[in-house]
Amino acid sequence: MSGISGIFRDSSGKWIIGFQKSCYSLFPLHTELQALYDGLQVAHRFKLFPLKVETDSTDVINAINNGHSTLANLIYSCKLLRRQEKHLLLRHNFREGNAIADALTKEAKNKEKDYKPEELKLYVVPPFCVQQMLAMDMSGTSKCSKELSISACNMLKAMGNQNIPSNSILHIGLSQNNENA
Repeated sequence: MSGISGIFRDSSGKWIIGFQKSCYSLFPLHTELQALYDGLQVAHRFKLFPLKVETDSTDVINAINNGHSTLANLIYSCKLLRRQEKHLLLRHNFREGNAIADALTKEAKNKEKDYKPEELKLYVVPPFCVQQMLAMDMSGTSKCSKELSISACNMLKAMGNQNIPSNSILHIGLSQNNENA
């Protein structure tokens, strides 16, 4: 079992809605694409467009753009939902920028016994487990530094990452200890 989640925030960073669920997945890319698919379904259900979708998975962006033989049906479903809205942008963000969604994902994984598999749980109010992180993020006190090579910066900028300054060291987001970092 894996946990997935996503959050929707307005342009000032205020919480709109969040979701989480535990689900079956084949491997990490499958989990990430399932989260994208569920997020797009929530966006359509609540008419949350125009929308900027940020993922910390470069593999998701590559799979959407270039395909993946094992996950072709799920990718096709994501593309169908994307095509229904003209104002939808999919871009890369660093893991630190997705720390709140990552915390919801970990909670879904830890509480998989409490949830029915594949049952989507919606949050119109931020759950307690992310309230402090959300407040820190909105206040701007969740900063750290990250050093990347110019080639890595160029690749991520091509994937839509908005945190990449030109030809310099990058300074961004909240630092989290993640096993996949």
